Amino acid sequence: MKNNLIEVKRGLKFFGVQTKPIYKLLQYSSDICIPGVTGSESGSVSFLNSLGIDPKNQKGWKKIADLTQDEQKRLIAGIIMKRNGQVNPGDIFSNNYLLIGEVDDSPFRDAKEFSTLLNSCGRLEKASIGIGACLNDKKMKELAVDNLATYRKEIVNALNWYKDNKDSGKIIRKKNCIIINAEEEVLPTMIGTLGSILSKSVDIEKNIFILSLARNIDDTTKISLRVSGNPDNVNLKEIISKIITKINHGSSGGHIFASGAVIDTDKEDVFIKAALEVMENILIEENIA
Repeated sequence: MKNNLIEVKRGLKFFGVQTKPIYKLLQYSSDICIPGVTGSESGSVSFLNSLGIDPKNQKGWKKIADLTQDEQKRLIAGIIMKRNGQVNPGDIFSNNYLLIGEVDDSPFRDAKEFSTLLNSCGRLEKASIGIGACLNDKKMKELAVDNLATYRKEIVNALNWYKDNKDSGKIIRKKNCIIINAEEEVLPTMIGTLGSILSKSVDIEKNIFILSLARNIDDTTKISLRVSGNPDNVNLKEIISKIITKINHGSSGGHIFASGAVIDTDKEDVFIKAALEVMENILIEENIA
């Protein structure tokens, strides 16, 4: 900030403000849940129209930057009113960190979007492209944007696989958890992303553990643990560690809100059984408390 390279602006707590149309921000928002709007494309468009905001202009779908000051005020007021009755309905703002040297509409402009772009490079094993983008290499930045498109396709593939296998034996549903064994159908580097997206889905109740597995090429299995609603009193790193200790096999790591492990693939059934026992006990403890 002292060198005038980055500025901090207060704005709506949306991801993708620089690159996504407003109706998409509303539809896919996980940080601002808007009843009747979040998760619905038609609901998002109707909401904007109800506020007297045309979601389109001559160039196409409007972005936040295309709104007038009056339209921005109407949008903010409309969101707060729609959230009336929720805890902290006005909690819709956050700091946005903008890189001054990058143009608007660029995925490098907002630090949050930049971090997602770098994450996509790591997930698809293109770390060198991510490093090149950080070094401001023009060609590498172009490749990073292309890689981001591929990353999004992999996310769609993972979500489609989950949707198509909801009722199959590969997905176990219990009272307080969902266990997803994608085997070789989802990239192991993407299984954590799938779990994170599902943990923010409006289709899954709060306080549900989401345990996801996918196989590496070396006969090991990558495991990811998330929980819907992000409750403050659940430490996912401790939980995954308990499961690993229980089976006396594998390694684990992570932090409070996201954790993971690696086990030999032939230990999957043993791990899943132990995981169910551990997570079931956590539910009992919380109910007693």
